[in-house]
Amino acid sequence: MIHFNTTNIVDDFKKILEDSPRFQQLRPLPRCPLVRLDAGRIPLNLDESGSETVVKGMIDIFPSLTLLEGHERSWYKLSEEITNFLEDSK
Repeated sequence: MIHFNTTNIVDDFKKILEDSPRFQQLRPLPRCPLVRLDAGRIPLNLDESGSETVVKGMIDIFPSLTLLEGHERSWYKLSEEITNFLEDSK
């Protein structure tokens, strides 16, 4: 089970994506092979810059992620952005 607190998700992913020594120690560890994430009713409110940060953070932690689902449209939008990011990175 994965627990998300989306209240500060943009700031949390910014910290993860930084080159801080704390997170650099975690980089060599295996990444989660999660392919699909159903966020259920977890709220997600992002602006464009926040969305970009969350996309990069999700891919960093879950490199196999291809589908996000949730009751809010914002999860589907984020899923589309992840797909587009991965396609553009090829």
